Amino acid sequence: MRKISRVLAGLVVLAATIGGVGSPSPAQPVSDQSFGAYGSGATVGLNAVQLGTTQVANVQAAFAGQAVSSDGLTSPIVNELGFAVQPPLDGDNAFGRGTGLEVGLVTPTPGIPDPNQILLAGLAEATAPPPSGLVTRQIGPVPLDPIAFANLLRGQAQATFDPRTCVVGQPLAFGQGEAANLQLLNTGGTGPNGELLAPVLGASLDPDRNVSQTRAYSYLAANGDGTFAVVSEVRQTVAPINLLDGAITVELLGEWALRAIATGQPGGSRVEYAPVGAGPTTNVAVITIAGVPTTITLQQLLGPGGLVIDLAPLLTLRIGAPARAIGSTGPTPLAADGTSAQGAVDVVQLSVLDAPGLSGLDLRVGHMEAAARAPSGGVRCEIPVSKSADPDPVQVVNGSGETTVTISVPDPAADFDALFACDLIGIRIDDAHRVLEGNLDVRVISASNGGQVSADGKTVVWENLGNRARGAPPLQVSVRVRITGTTAGRVEDTARVTATLGNCQGGAAGQDLVGQASLDGQAISGEVTFRGPEVGGPVKRARDSLSRTGNDPLLPLAGGALLLAGLGVRRRLVQRLPRS
Repeated sequence: MRKISRVLAGLVVLAATIGGVGSPSPAQPVSDQSFGAYGSGATVGLNAVQLGTTQVANVQAAFAGQAVSSDGLTSPIVNELGFAVQPPLDGDNAFGRGTGLEVGLVTPTPGIPDPNQILLAGLAEATAPPPSGLVTRQIGPVPLDPIAFANLLRGQAQATFDPRTCVVGQPLAFGQGEAANLQLLNTGGTGPNGELLAPVLGASLDPDRNVSQTRAYSYLAANGDGTFAVVSEVRQTVAPINLLDGAITVELLGEWALRAIATGQPGGSRVEYAPVGAGPTTNVAVITIAGVPTTITLQQLLGPGGLVIDLAPLLTLRIGAPARAIGSTGPTPLAADGTSAQGAVDVVQLSVLDAPGLSGLDLRVGHMEAAARAPSGGVRCEIPVSKSADPDPVQVVNGSGETTVTISVPDPAADFDALFACDLIGIRIDDAHRVLEGNLDVRVISASNGGQVSADGKTVVWENLGNRARGAPPLQVSVRVRITGTTAGRVEDTARVTATLGNCQGGAAGQDLVGQASLDGQAISGEVTFRGPEVGGPVKRARDSLSRTGNDPLLPLAGGALLLAGLGVRRRLVQRLPRS
C-alpha cells in the first residue's frame, strides 16, 4: 500500500506541472451607469366611461411603446390613458411593444399588464438581454362590430440592449403599431366586408392615405465630446380622421415627431415636437369643425396653447397644443444639469363630462409621450478591449524574464458588431507598463505593427492602425516585455484605444430613424488594465525555476520515475500471485 501511495503521488505531481496561458481580461461594461428612457404613442387613444378606477372601454390604435433601463425594468410604466407601456419585467433591461389595435372592456385603470383584453390584434413584443430579432405580427381584415373594423393591423418590436456594451447606431428598444382603414365604435349598420357604416371615429377610405402608424424607439446620440445622450423618440403618421359622424375632421400633414433628449450635461435637456422637416410657415394640419376648415402652421402649433374650447366639465377640446408635462398641462420638466427630460402631446384632445371619479369620454388623436434620463456627464460608451500574456506567470532566471502581451480590439468582436452599427476609423492605441508589486523593472523591448516604443521602454504608441470594418476579425497587436529584478511580484499593463465612428449603417428595426450621419466622425474610446503577468522570484539555475504555484521542471521526471517504480512493484506483485 505504501508503494501504491507513492505511485499516486507521482501522478499528482505530474499533473500539477501542466500550466496554461493567461486568460484575456474582460470587456468594459456599461452596467455601472444609470440611464434609461421610455416612449409610447397611439394614433388614436380612447377611454369611454370611467367610473373611479374602472374603465368601461379602453382603445389604443396603432400603438407603440418601448422602455429601456440599465437598472432593470422591474417597475411598470403606464401612459396617461392608464394603459401599460411596459409591464414589470424581472431580469430585462429593454422592452419593445407594437400592436395594430388593443381593446379592453371593463378594465381597471391603470391596467397592468393587460387585464381582460378582448383583442390584441397584431401584438408584437421583444425583450433584452440577450438582443432579440425583429418580431412581426399582423392580422386582417378584422370585423368586430360594434367595436372596431380594420383592413390590416400590424405590430413590430425589437430590443438590443446589452449590459456589457453600448448599443450605438441602432435603437436600444423599438416598437411599431400600424392600422389600415381603422373604424371605431359603430352607431349604425355594417357593410359587405364588415366595415362600420356609422363609426364614431373613422379613418379615410382613400387607399393611398388610410394607414396610421406609430413608431417608438430609444437610442444613444453623440454629444460631440466622446460621450452620448439618451434619446426617446416617437413618430406618427395619422390617416385623415372623421370624428362624431363628420362633425370634426382632422388631417395631419406629414410625419410628426416627439423627442425627449437628456445629454447629462448642464443645459442639455430638451423636448422637441414638430412635423419632420417642417419650417415655421409650413402647413402642418387642417382641422374642420362644422364644415369650417382651419389650417394650422408650425408657428401656430408651437404657440402658447393652440386652439382651446373650454366648457369644462361638460366639454373640453384642445387642438394643436405644444408639448407639455406628462400627466398635466404644465411645461415640460427639464433638469438643469441635463440628466432628464420628458413631455407629452396630443394633436387633438376631446374630453366629455370630465369630473372627479367620472369621465364620459377621453379621446386623443396623435397622442405621444417620451422621457429620457442620462448619468451626469453623459453615457460613456467604450470599445471592448482585451489583453493576455504568454507566458503567465513569468519566471525571472539569471536576472531577467520575458513575456508577450497581446491586445485585441474589439473583443469579443461578435458581440461588438451586433451592437455597434459602425466601423472604427483611425484606430490609435497607447500602451503603458509599470510595476505593481515587487522590486522589479519592466521594459518593452519590441512592438508589432510598427508600434513606437518610448526611450525608457515604459510605453508604446500605435498612432494609426487604420480602420476596422464591422464584421472584420479583431485587430491584434503585441509587445515583447522584459522583466528584471530581485524579488517576486506583478506588473500592470494599461492600453487605451481611441477611434472615430464611421459608415454607421444600423441593423435593427427603426435603425433608419436613429440618424447615423450624426454619428460618423464622433470620438469613441476604450481602455483595459491587465494586472499581470505574475512574476516568480529570481533563480540562478534552471532546476530552481519555480512558478509562484511551486512548479519545478524536475518534478515531472520525479513523478515519472515514481510512476515507473510503481508499475514495477505491480509487476512483481503479479508475478508472485498463484495462478488458478
